[in-house]
Formats: sequence, C-alpha cells, structure tokens
Amino acid sequence: MDAAAFLYSSRLPIPIWLAISVLVAFLLPVVLTQDPNLCATKANGRYACPSCSTSTSSRGAAFEANLLRLRDSLRDMAAANASFLNATFGAGGDGGDTVYGLATCLADVEMPSCAACLAGAAAEVAGTRCGSRRDMVLWYPQCLVRYDNTSFFGAADTSADRRLSVPNPNNFSDPAALGEARERLGGRMLAAAAGSPVRLAFGDERVTANTTLHGLAQCTVDLTAEECTRCLATHMVWLGVCCADMDGVRLIGPSCYLRYELFAFEPATTPSMAPLAEPPPPSAPGAPSGTGTGSSSSSKKKTRSYVLAGALGGVLVLLLGACLITTWWYKKKKGSSGRKRMESLLQQHQQYPRRYSYAQLKRMTGSFAHKLGQGGNGEVYKGSLPDGREVAVKMLKEAKVDGEEFINEVASISRTSHVNVVTLLGFCLEGSGPRSKRGLVYEYMPNGSLERYTAGGDLGWEQLLGIAVGIARGLEYLHRGCNAHIVHFDIKPHNILLDAELRPKISDFGLAKLRPQRDSTIPVSIAGARGTVGYIAPEVFARQVGLGAVTSKSDVYSYGMMVLEMVGARRTTVNNGVGSVTTGASSGSSSYFPECLYQDLDGFCASACGPDEKVGTAEVVRKMVIVGVWCIRMSPSDRPSMSRVVEMLEKTTPELELPPEAGAAEAAGSTGAAASS
Repeated sequence: MDAAAFLYSSRLPIPIWLAISVLVAFLLPVVLTQDPNLCATKANGRYACPSCSTSTSSRGAAFEANLLRLRDSLRDMAAANASFLNATFGAGGDGGDTVYGLATCLADVEMPSCAACLAGAAAEVAGTRCGSRRDMVLWYPQCLVRYDNTSFFGAADTSADRRLSVPNPNNFSDPAALGEARERLGGRMLAAAAGSPVRLAFGDERVTANTTLHGLAQCTVDLTAEECTRCLATHMVWLGVCCADMDGVRLIGPSCYLRYELFAFEPATTPSMAPLAEPPPPSAPGAPSGTGTGSSSSSKKKTRSYVLAGALGGVLVLLLGACLITTWWYKKKKGSSGRKRMESLLQQHQQYPRRYSYAQLKRMTGSFAHKLGQGGNGEVYKGSLPDGREVAVKMLKEAKVDGEEFINEVASISRTSHVNVVTLLGFCLEGSGPRSKRGLVYEYMPNGSLERYTAGGDLGWEQLLGIAVGIARGLEYLHRGCNAHIVHFDIKPHNILLDAELRPKISDFGLAKLRPQRDSTIPVSIAGARGTVGYIAPEVFARQVGLGAVTSKSDVYSYGMMVLEMVGARRTTVNNGVGSVTTGASSGSSSYFPECLYQDLDGFCASACGPDEKVGTAEVVRKMVIVGVWCIRMSPSDRPSMSRVVEMLEKTTPELELPPEAGAAEAAGSTGAAASS
C-alpha cells in the first residue's frame, strides 16, 4: 500500500491524523492540491489510476513481447502528436497472448500535454503494476490507455468498478437549477457526440442569470453511435448519484469521458515560462543609503520579528489547513462509499420502477405548484407525465433511513400489484445525506383520501362497507400475498385513496416496514415508533420494557380503529338512555366507544343509520362495528388476521358476535392512555 492510500484508508486518532497531515503539507504539497480519488502520485506530478482484472493467469513470453510492442507504439504516438491509437499486437486466437491496445487524448488538454502523458503511460504499460494480469486501464488527467487479451473494440465498457469520478469539493447554491441545466446540456452533448465522426462535443447552458455551465462529452473513436450513446447515458445517470450538487465534476471511464464546470474550458494553449523577477533598481546617485549603525541594527531586529511572525503564522495556517483537509477527506470518503453502495444496490435490483431526476419531478409538477396534501413524512403534489397521465408526486422529508434502505423499500414496494394498493410508477434519489432528494411517483387518485368522506358523511353505508372490504383485501395482500410481506405501520383514513370509481387503494409506503417471509416481529424502539397516535397498536407503547414488537397484527389494530371511525363519523353522539356518549376520533375523545356498544349495540346501529336510511343498513353498521371491535383487541394474538377479517365482512350479520367485553375495554383504555401520553 502506498503512502497516499494509507492516509486515505487508515482510521487513526485525530492528533496522529493532524501530525501526518502537517507532514504531508510540507513534504507532498502537490498531493494536497489534487482530488483524493486519484490513486497514485508520480514524481513528475501526473496521476495513474490503474484498474486491473481479477484474473491471475500467468503472462507468457509472447504476451510480454506484445506488451512491449504496445509500449513502443505509445511512444511513437507521443512523438507523432497523434490523439488516438487502436491496434492489435499478435495473432487472434493465439491462446490469449494477443494484446488489444487503445489510447486516446482527453479533449480538454493540449496536444503537448497529451504527448507527455502517453510517453509516461508507455512505461506503466510494460511495468509490473498489475502483476500477472492480462488487462489494465490507466486514467490520467490528460489521456487514457487500456489493453486486454480479448478484443473490446467497438463495445462500450460501463463497469462501475472501472469508472473514476473526480468531483469538485464545492456545492452549488441552487442544485435544482444546476440539475436542470446539466440535463439540458447533457442531452444535447450526448446526441452531438454520438453523431460526430470524432465522437466529441462541447457545449454550454445558462444556469442562472450570472452563471453558465460548460460541458464536454467524449467517446473513444472506435465506438459506434449507439455504444457512444449508451456509455455517456450511463455516465449521466451515475452523475446524479455521485455528484448531483457539485459545481464541477469529471467522470472518466474506459470508453467515454464527461465533464461539467462552471467556468469555460477548451484545449489549452502551451504555457510559457514565467519571467524571472527583475533585480531592484540601484539607488540614485547621491541618495542616502542608510542612517548609520543604529538604524541598521534596528532594521535587522525588525526583519527577524517579521520572519518569526511569518513562520508562526505559516505554521498556524498549515495546522488549520490540515484540520480542514482531514475533515473534508473524511466526509469525501464517507460520501463516496455511500454512493458506491447505492450504485451497487441499484444494479442488483433489476426490476425497480423508473428513476426520475429531481429536475424531471420539478418539471412534471410545474415547479411543485399544485399541492395535494401534506403528511408526516412529506408533501404531495399533482403532476403529469409526458404522455398526459396524471400522477401524484410525494417529496419525502429528510428521512431517518439511509439511501440503501430507501432503495430496498422502493424495490420491494414496486413489486406489489393489487387493485387495492396504489401503484408506484417511479422514484427519485439524488445525492446522499441530508441534502439528498428523495421522491415517489404514484398513480393519481381523483377522489382524494378517505378522510374527507369519514368527516363529511357523504358516502352511503353500502359504499363504506365496500371500501372497508377493499382495504381489508389490500392489507391481506401486503401481509401474505406479495413477495415482500409488508407491514404498513400507518393505516388511517388519510392514507387510503379513492379512485374515480371510489375504489380504495392503500398508499403512503414511506413508513412501511419489510418483514421476513415468516410472521416474525419487527423490533421498534419507543423513540423510533412511527405511525399516528389513535391508530398505533398498544404493543408499540410497551413503555415498561422500553421496546415494542410490530407484526401484521399491528396493522389489524389500525384497521379496526379506522373502521370504527368510519362508523362513528356518521353520528358523533349516541343516546344510551343515561346521557349522550361522544364517539369517533374526530371528536377528540380519549377512547373509541366500546362501552356504549356493549351496552346497546342495536340502539347505536339504529341511531347511526338515521330515520331516512334504507332498511338493512343497520345490519351493515352492525357488521362493521363487530369487525372493528375484534380488530382492536388488546392482545395481538386475539386479533384476527386480515384474511379472517375479509371472511367476517363477507358473512351475514347473524353469524358475527362481539368479542368478550374485557379485551375490548382494555384496548380502549390502552388507546386512551396512548393518545393522552
């Protein structure tokens, strides 16, 4: 391991880090001015970032001889100021001893710099950096050199482990505007580079009134237009993961190169040697040259003071710089590793929904102009896709889950498919950490949430029963029918959406928790308990042990509370012969009226329906009440599964009975305690 790699990977205490950083500041000033992603420092200031295969088959004399021929060709290429090499050394099919070599100049450097780069790369090609391996990719700031014992000509290599990102350390003040400008400029450059005979395009795009984004897109000349397009498109996707907010970035791969900057850059002119400083003019004749010995001594003392102050100031600046560099380096390393993990996860999930950029979400929602609603974990906006379909776009707040968990949940939820579950059409994930952009794109539900109907009483009892059955079937599917086995954890009227035909669809999986195939529990700390008070199952509030356990029965409890609210919202007071009893969560009561139900269930049902309701609606109310009370039992083991709930709702009312009163009363008391705590 070389010194740079050791500094980057070791986990030393801060004082030792500081000491090493100061030494590096004195001894290796060139290193500190470069991005730490660059892999190894050469004495002449160039950088080599080799990527080698994992194959360890020995290289025979024939292969070594062909490598030397490639080395000589690189030297000839440098001497001739050529910008591209694509050559085969040896006969194909010679047992793997053929060397296929490629070299290209990066288009944003001048030819003399590239020639020097190629000359230096020639020594690396014939060296032992990759041991006995038979392929190698060398990245430099000026050129790229690659060889392999199998032909790669004409095919884009988009492997993640052979891609080098070199972002600038500064974040742009308006990342949304920067992302939109990159998208516009990138699209134009991609098309232009693919259509160019030399596979190269420059361009610029206005970001703000005073800021312009400049870009470059380049493919190796051997690629077809289609392969060039594929390579650059992969780079653009990766840019959204690794460097979305950075004000500049270089993405270098074996087959293409992409660069964005907020300053203009083009092939540079040859720098001239800086002139030597002129000596000070001699004193004019007759001018006084000093004021005697006393003045000379005073001048020397002042000089020594200035030197000492300058030295101390320099040390302080170096120490401060070392601290800043150490902190920046650590954050860079942490962010880079997180982005690599997310990239790997995205490649593992082959069937996740379409991924949108933040700029695309902003465009489809008209800059988030039409707000549909707001929940505990994000805001929902109305939008439309290019094909005219209306969608609901939920922008998540700063989440407690990291990017990996977000990707896993998106991948799992995207595999759900049920008539009573909202379809996830796409997602957005840009950046990492607290500045990341995360969004979900759902199908649009024109009738809004169930909450507006439970509060207003605009639906008939048969419609409410149909909605209750649909929700139960959707939950049954999430718990047992889909591969992911999902516990929603926040079932309430606000999260039940209604389509144009008033068909219910379960939404808002931002709080969903995945569980194993078997119905095992999911531990949830009290500090991290999620959901909505009034609907959360009592086991989550097991404060005496400091830990609650969540299963699918926790969703059953929330479902029961919601069904009872659907019933109680029709009439907020019930006369039980003694006085009026307040019912329903909307009234602000601390419990859900099971006492009055046990005292006079028939009276409650008749009163809830009203004198103008059709005959038989009281039986519908009775059925929903009985199912709801069963679902809010204190012990999870006493609650029915959602499959059983569907069966109960499809039975005739005489077949259903209220559960024993004690369990329901305990549940109500627990709910009241939870709501008031």
